[in-house]
Amino acid sequence: MLKFFTYFACFSILTSFFFGFFAVPVFAAPSITGVSGSFVHGQTATISGSDFGTKSQAFPVVWDDCQGDDPLDLWDRIYNRDSGTDYILDYRTPSEVGRGVSTAHNNATKYMAGCFYPGGTPYLGSNVGVWKERSGVTGTNYMYISWYERLDPSWSWNLGTIADNNYKIVRLAYGDGENAIFYFENNTGGSYAFSNGFHITDFVTGNGRYYGYPVIDFRNRWIKFELEAKIDNSGYVKVWANGIMAMDYSDDFLYSEDTMNYIIMLGSYARDSGADTQWKYYNDIYLDYTLQRVIIGNAPSLSECTTFREIQIPLSWSDNSITVTANEGSASHGTAYLYVFDETGTANEEGYPITIGNSDITPPASPSGLIVS
Repeated sequence: MLKFFTYFACFSILTSFFFGFFAVPVFAAPSITGVSGSFVHGQTATISGSDFGTKSQAFPVVWDDCQGDDPLDLWDRIYNRDSGTDYILDYRTPSEVGRGVSTAHNNATKYMAGCFYPGGTPYLGSNVGVWKERSGVTGTNYMYISWYERLDPSWSWNLGTIADNNYKIVRLAYGDGENAIFYFENNTGGSYAFSNGFHITDFVTGNGRYYGYPVIDFRNRWIKFELEAKIDNSGYVKVWANGIMAMDYSDDFLYSEDTMNYIIMLGSYARDSGADTQWKYYNDIYLDYTLQRVIIGNAPSLSECTTFREIQIPLSWSDNSITVTANEGSASHGTAYLYVFDETGTANEEGYPITIGNSDITPPASPSGLIVS
């Protein structure tokens, strides 16, 4: 009997050590307890709470509100660089483009716009987009990007020699940019794009899949996209369009360690190029190599935030405090709800109510001590 208890005690100690040493950390969801400052566009606000995690670089890799002078101040390459000044992807006012397309919201006076013209080669306009080279980044396999995008009202889906409406939205590649990791795209055929939903092509495994996202005519409205990706042999891509999950794809995205130094291409090839009607437009591009972020939404539940989901720009970040520059974007003034995402992409379950567009961002409290006679 003594020998049994000795063996049992040893086994208990060893198993406790093993599971204690190799235990997977459990992250509690972020919790917001208060907000101070001002959620007026361009002003700062500080969020207090717990379990935000730490973020070594608070500011994102790119925050491009498209109000600058030269996209190359923030990006490494413009795809249609040889299209000429009239058509190259650049920051432009609606009046400079002259095609009756307004910016994504009233807090922007410019957008980034370019045309798939004259076409024929990638740098002459068969490809339109911007590049960011991810090199020398260690400790993270993740990427998050948020942006507004739309096409010209006169865009034609009938110019290509192959009637598949091939239109690349996001492309990841490595090496010289020609070695693709995956495409997030439209490639459906039909009378106009997105008639069958979005599509992903995984070049590591050769797999692909369609997603039947509700049809949106890309020519008549802005779409707010968000994309999360994990680039390794247990990777995934998730896409939200106007707050609705439009893609949730898991697969192997790792060719080799070289793929960790990849190129992010926002925009790329379009089959229907070669006419001066083929303009595309961007606003408010946010890129980071972590899933940690702050957004404001229109509803107390994140899944119901389909009217607006606006990214906020972090200036400092600790486990219990985040300071952001307020980005109202398309949000309406009044009550909105605040969400903080940790390093696993988990957000607080219930949105924290704030008031945006006013100097006092605390929602009004119920009156107390009121006597009605």
